[in-house]
Amino acid sequence: MYRQKPKIGLIAVVMLTALLSGVERAEATILEIPDVGSFFQIFGEEDARFGPRRFVWGQTFRLNAGSDTFLNSLAFRMMDIGGADGSDFDDPDSVDFRLFIYEWDSSKIINDAIFVSPALSTNESDEPTSFQIDLGGREIKTETDYMWLLDPIFDGVAGTGGVSWTPSGVPEFGEFYVAFLGTSGTFNDLFADGSWNLFGTTRELTFRLETTSQPLSSVVPEPSSLLLLGS
Repeated sequence: MYRQKPKIGLIAVVMLTALLSGVERAEATILEIPDVGSFFQIFGEEDARFGPRRFVWGQTFRLNAGSDTFLNSLAFRMMDIGGADGSDFDDPDSVDFRLFIYEWDSSKIINDAIFVSPALSTNESDEPTSFQIDLGGREIKTETDYMWLLDPIFDGVAGTGGVSWTPSGVPEFGEFYVAFLGTSGTFNDLFADGSWNLFGTTRELTFRLETTSQPLSSVVPEPSSLLLLGS
């Protein structure tokens, strides 16, 4: 279930190189699936039509050989659905969740978390909430699959929303997975085979991930070239 505005997006991988006068040189890589105005439901703590639910959304990605490997930032959007019945956007509520990044082994997340965000919340309005998360310069590997995932926080106050996605992504770029933990599942279930379901070969969460050749505490990147992979 999703709502869509008439907007066209591109699947893009952007290779960046920076050189500012008087500033240390840095290279950066941007992986981007542009926002097309669609928000996939249902994400959050509760929906009156189905009862308490715990859907976890995950998007896989990998850095090709030669890419920059220090995680700088991840941007994505979410939208409040509405009141407890989840029927519309007219009675906005807040959705609470955390962002995680893990290595992915083709069926499940593995090893220790590479990144865990603090608690995040949507903005309780009819407009989408844009998130840009500082990933702290943690280093990952090229030619390795990873997943960034969104896990709802159950705080006793109902909150449901939609996550920005596109139904027409590029399969080679990454894949959109859903894990349904219901009311009794735990986060540890996400490490087990069978917990994650591929949500179609062309569906993708939309996002913008930036990695750099060094942690950005000492460098400043700027774009220099662009490679588009499809439409």
